[in-house]
Amino acid sequence: PQPVLLDSISIRPEVILLLDSYFHIVIFHGEHVAMWREQGYHLKPEFANLKALLEAPQQDAKDLLADRYPIPMY
Repeated sequence: PQPVLLDSISIRPEVILLLDSYFHIVIFHGEHVAMWREQGYHLKPEFANLKALLEAPQQDAKDLLADRYPIPMY
């Protein structure tokens, strides 16, 4: 994970973005990542790294939701 600019150049087909604007938390899957997820690659043992990649932003979002008041929209 690394910070990126809040700009349209950061939206690419092979990335997962987590936006935290304090009141909203949004997870964006690029076109390729969404296609891999829909085809179930993350459920296959040989793609365990993809499963970890998909779960990381969800866990980060859960951590943010647990510690914040008022609770942001997810």
